This record gives sequence, C-alpha cells and structure tokens, in this order.
Amino acid sequence: MTCSTIRSPAGGNGVLKHWRASALALLMAGAVMQAAYGADVDLASLSELPAPELSLGAAPASFAGVWQHGNHNQADIEQRGAQQRALAVQNGSDNTITATQGGAANWATLSQTGDLNTISLAQYGAGNYAAAAQLGYANVAAIRQVGNNDIAQIYQYGNYNRAYINQSAGSPPATITQSGNGGFARMTQH
Repeated sequence: MTCSTIRSPAGGNGVLKHWRASALALLMAGAVMQAAYGADVDLASLSELPAPELSLGAAPASFAGVWQHGNHNQADIEQRGAQQRALAVQNGSDNTITATQGGAANWATLSQTGDLNTISLAQYGAGNYAAAAQLGYANVAAIRQVGNNDIAQIYQYGNYNRAYINQSAGSPPATITQSGNGGFARMTQH
C-alpha cells in the first residue's frame, strides 16, 4: 500500500478528509498521484473552512503535490503559512518523505528513485528553498533550515549514503553531492 498525507493550515483550501483511490486526487490544497493497488490518499485540512475568495492582488495559495509509483511508499507534507510550495516524487518501494514548512514562500522539491530511501525536511522562515534527490537503495537525506532566504540541496547516487544539512539566518547556499556507496556528509551553517 502507498500512502500520502497533505496537510494545510487553518484557512487552507482543501476540505476532503479521506478518499480511497488508485489513480488521482486533485484539490486546491494539493495534488496526489499514486500508482499502486489499493493506494490510500489522505488529504487533510486542519480546518474545514470553505475555499477563500479570490481577488486581484491576493497572494496565491499554497500547493503540495505528491507522485508515487511502487509499493509501501509514504509521503507526509505539512505546510503552515502563506505561499508554500512542495513537490514529492517517489518511484520504488518502501520510500518515505516527510516535509514540514512554516512561514511564507518556502519551496521544496523532493525526489527518490529506488527502495528504502528516506528524506526529511523541516524549513521555517520565508523564502527558503530545499531540494533533495536520491537514486539508489537505503539512502538518507535530512535538511533543516530556520531563517530567511536559505538554499539547501542534497543529491545522492548509490546505496547506503547519509547526508545532513542544518542551517539558519541567511547562510550561503549549502550543497552536498555524493556518488558511490556508504558515503556520509554533514554541513552546519549558522
């Protein structure tokens, strides 16, 4: 079974609490596409308010998208604040993506191909960008950003690699790229 959860804050656009599907669920709060037998989709809004009125000059709503192909994948995206963007893509089996964004105008692009890979993201503040891409088996990537206008990127190709980025307060861009097996990298900037 493949499972996705997208949460939006109070005043978020989606009101669908649970929907069982095997192909596509599309709401203003998020989009989920899953290819697996008996896939579960759980799009949850932390309040069940109606969609906000749209007017000229209004800030665009937050968006979260999940695309998964394979078995036993899990994606959990939680966004609080305005103009958040997140995209999670998983191809393979037993992969996990967990993303939490708070503040305003943060962006995340998270992608995994292979099996038993894990990406964790937490970013708070405004104008942050995070990207993580993993290709292989049993890789782990974790990004934590607190502050404004931070950029973090992790790219791993191979098996059993570990990479961690922790930064805050307008740090210079952080990038980790690993190719091969059993690599370990940690970057901390404050």
